[in-house]
Amino acid sequence: MAKKATAKKPMTAGYIEIKLGGFYHVREKNSQFSKSLGTPKKGERIAYMGETDMLGWHKVFYNGQNGWLYKQAGPLTVVERKYLKVKKSRTLWSVRSAPDGNAKVLARVASGYKLLDQGETKNNYRLVIIDNQNGWIPNRAIEKE
Repeated sequence: MAKKATAKKPMTAGYIEIKLGGFYHVREKNSQFSKSLGTPKKGERIAYMGETDMLGWHKVFYNGQNGWLYKQAGPLTVVERKYLKVKKSRTLWSVRSAPDGNAKVLARVASGYKLLDQGETKNNYRLVIIDNQNGWIPNRAIEKE
């Protein structure tokens, strides 16, 4: 049976796409007075961890840390977790560090291997989790649903 990949960080439940860059801080706690963990740029996607408090602070994963981002920083998109199955091939498929055929190879996977889908595509590659990290696999390597 094919092994399922897991992530080093807790599994995301979606993402928040920042609409006003340089304005909202990711905070250590769900308070505007809490220590800032950084300020995301406009258009940046922040991993949403599936928790929102009563005041509208979303729990996020940013710069390798758990933190909180206020709801007005951008729209929240919740994504369903799903696994993708690697297509049959005579050779192994390369999972790369970036959506580019020249990027560093993080792992090679055989047909039937299951990868956790991160729901994002770019340059004909799909963002997945492999060996506890994000990686990119060519769309052509994934079985059709």
